[in-house]
This record gives sequence, C-alpha cells and structure tokens, in this order.
Amino acid sequence: RNTPALVLILPLILPLPCLAAGEGGVQLSLRSTSSRHEAYLHGYDDGSFRPNGFITRAEEAQMLYNLLETKPADRAALTDVQKSDWYYDALGLLAAAGVIVPDASGCVQPNAQLTRAQFIIMLVNLFPDLPEGECNYTDLSESAPWYGAIAKATAAGWVNGYEDGSFHASERVTRAEAAAIINRALRRSADRDKVESELVIPLYSDLTSAHWAYYEILEASIGHKADRSMGSELWVETDAPRYAPGPISVGTELYYADEEGVVVRDRTVGQLTFGADGRYTSGDAEADAYVQGILAEITTADMTREEKLLAAFDYVVESYSYLRRSDAYDPGTTGWEVEEALTILRTGRGNCYCYAGIMCLIARQIGYDAKAISGTTNWTPRPHAWVEIEFDGVPYIFDPEMEMASKGKYGDHHFYMLSYDIEATLWPYEK
Repeated sequence: RNTPALVLILPLILPLPCLAAGEGGVQLSLRSTSSRHEAYLHGYDDGSFRPNGFITRAEEAQMLYNLLETKPADRAALTDVQKSDWYYDALGLLAAAGVIVPDASGCVQPNAQLTRAQFIIMLVNLFPDLPEGECNYTDLSESAPWYGAIAKATAAGWVNGYEDGSFHASERVTRAEAAAIINRALRRSADRDKVESELVIPLYSDLTSAHWAYYEILEASIGHKADRSMGSELWVETDAPRYAPGPISVGTELYYADEEGVVVRDRTVGQLTFGADGRYTSGDAEADAYVQGILAEITTADMTREEKLLAAFDYVVESYSYLRRSDAYDPGTTGWEVEEALTILRTGRGNCYCYAGIMCLIARQIGYDAKAISGTTNWTPRPHAWVEIEFDGVPYIFDPEMEMASKGKYGDHHFYMLSYDIEATLWPYEK
C-alpha cells in the first residue's frame, strides 16, 4: 500500500473535548492544546523510532497518559500488571477511569499488539462527549462491537479507510498511524517550515522526511508552544535539540553546530564543507560513499572520535598496497586529496599522496579539520604527503604511508600523531 489507512485532515470546526472520564468514574483532564503542545511519543534507546512497528496496549496507554494534565492517584488492580512495570501508572490509571476495560480475570494484556479497532476504542473512551457518528466501510458491520467507536472517530475526522472503501479493523496499527490519529484528535499539526529550519539532524535514525508520517511523528515527539492565530499551527518555541558547538556525528554522517547550538548549512568550517541539508561533503559523491562505507565497517556508535581516528589510521595502513608513481606535487599544493583518495579507493593501491588523501577524507568525515599536506621529508628532501590535524592549537602529523612502509622497522616508533619536533619524527617534515 502506498497510502496509509486512517488518514484524514481534521475539520477545524470540530470542538476539542477538554475532559475525559470513563465508566470507572475517575475524572481525567487532558492538557490544554491552545498554546502548548507537549511531547507524548518518544523513540527507543538506540535512537530509532520504528514507525512501522506495531503499537501495544501499554504503549498506547503511555501515550495517552502523557497527554493528561492531571494524574489522579487512582490505580486499578490489574492481574497482569505489576508496580515494577514501566507501564503500571498509565495502565492502572486509565483502567480506573474506564478508558481501558480489563477482561473478566482482571487482565489487560499490556504487551498485546493492538488492532485498529482496539486502538480507536481506547482513544474514543478518553473523549466521552464525542458525538455519535456513522460510517459505511465495506468490511465493517453495524453489528460489530467496535462499530460505534470507529463511527465516532470517522465522523470526527480522526480516521478514514482505504481507497477501496474498507477499514481493516482487525489489522494492527503502527506507531506512525498512532501519531497521526492522536494528532488529529487533538487538532495538532507540525509547523513544517520550523521543522525544516531547526531539525537539520534527523530526530530519529530510521525516520526521514520521505516517510508519509514524518511531520506527524515530529509533532508528537517535540514539545512546543503553538500559535494558531494565523490559522495554521506555528511553532513559536520548541524543545528541539540544541547541540554543543562543533562536529556532530550521526551514524556515518557528519553535521556541525555553531556557537548557538544551531546546525550549519551551506557553510564551510575550516576544511569541512556542509551542504544545504547540513551534511558534510567532500564535494564528490563517490568519495563520500566510499568513506561512509569504510566508517560503517570499522567504527561503532559507542566509539569516541579519537578511537575512530585511530581505527581509520590502522585501516588505511593495513588495507592498501603501495603503487610507485613518478609524479609529485610541489610543496604547499592543495586541493588534490579527493582525486588521490579516489585512486586508492578504486584500485586498492597508491602512493603517499593517495594514502594521505584517503586518510584526510576519513578524518574529515569523523569531524576533524584535517589537511592533506604536500611537502618533503627525510634528510635528503624528497616529495612526500601526509595528513595534519591540530589538537589544542598544536599541529600533528599522521603519515599512514610511512607507517605501512616501515612495518615495525623503527621499533616502537609509529607515524600516528607525531609532533613536528625532529625527535618525534626521526627526520624533518617540511611543509
């Protein structure tokens, strides 16, 4: 299916119920949506959202619980819910209010994946004043126990069926669909201009703007002050992430935050160029794809930037072989690193310029303001290339080609992060 079910724009004339109370008698007050929209839906610890994952009863209960202005102390005794469970308060309170109805044995099956009908019933129960409605889905009979709830939600504009006129009440509801339905029930909609200007870095690792529910999910996930004075919802203030100034790695992608914690776009910072989408680019799509593939292979999310740099250096040293070439760049020549990197990436072989080129590109993708240096080395100067990175204002040498060529020839001496001091380098490095 290309078009998700349960999608319809909510008519602006529909009044928003303010109080919720089920048959349990406990009064539940929803948060006002007139000016402040709180986040009620969140991702997972691994940074994902899993938009196509199915909603469980506990998850819907927690979403609705997050929307409550007040949370009375009432908790229903549920056979299959313990006080130590993360969903204890949400399920217990909603059951006490009659929003959730346990079975005869007192069970609510918190981890059961909800059908669309079950999801709608729980949401409708939160709005006791919702008017009765009618619906004419081809696969929904008026005698079905969930017909009334689905008819109410349809009349309110919360849900709609498929293009063929069906509803699929027994099909499971996804996390993306859940966000869309609840937003419509609350008359909430994302400020797309604000999202596109402030959320340069994806909020979730598995969600892009190409997803049909992208803006619905962000509306549910980011708290904000809402202004409707101009008709459509505008985000005046948001809880969108602010970042520490400097490079930001997201998977194998690199972004950069300015001094105010805002991600830069269409800007060059030192040797690092960031495009209109905020992502770093070497300027060559082929090279970028190669480098990101390498980083995906040799790094993990829990590694520090320094650990990634060392892993990159070791990778370059061990992964390629030397290719003797007669051409060389004059000392001080710049701008050759991408071309030379592509040579070694395509063939697996290269000279010092190629080794320096690929090391430079990987270091930049990690977030280092790396420079590819064309200069000379040895006591009898000969053309050579290496990478230079500054730490606390001090430049250091990274020379993967020399490390590869020496193969332990100089004992414990290595060519990773050398100062320009002759005692550290064994021979002069001249830029």
